[in-house]
Amino acid sequence: MSIKDFSQKIKSVGIGAKNRAPDLTKISNDIFIVFLIVLTGTASFGLGKLSALEKQKVPISVLKTKEAMYASVLSAVNNNPAITTETKGVGETNSTTKGLVLASKSGTKYYYPSCSGVFRIKEENKIWFNTVEEAVTSGLTLATNCTPE
Repeated sequence: MSIKDFSQKIKSVGIGAKNRAPDLTKISNDIFIVFLIVLTGTASFGLGKLSALEKQKVPISVLKTKEAMYASVLSAVNNNPAITTETKGVGETNSTTKGLVLASKSGTKYYYPSCSGVFRIKEENKIWFNTVEEAVTSGLTLATNCTPE
């Protein structure tokens, strides 16, 4: 084979390559499949890791009702004189022993301290009860917008 024949052969291959478009659909399909396999593997690993962590969690349980929690706070407040006294002015203190529920002097409903109706009652009109039973025996009913959780 001579150099002239060899150059003709190279040109014919080059011309053929110019006329022939590369098969991009096969390449893009292969890339998509590889991406899908990697994505599936990563998702599977993450879900497996989450399920292992889920087994280690301790379930939440409610041990006290809202009334019991208020009663424990009430006993802590009543046993600590620094909390039960409120400074009125220079040298004046007023004992503010508080209970579980409260009502207004002129109202017919009682509230828990966390209820929104409590903020509408003036401080001097608040009556505190140590238990719900005390409030009920006084003729009060629970406010409809205030429910113990």
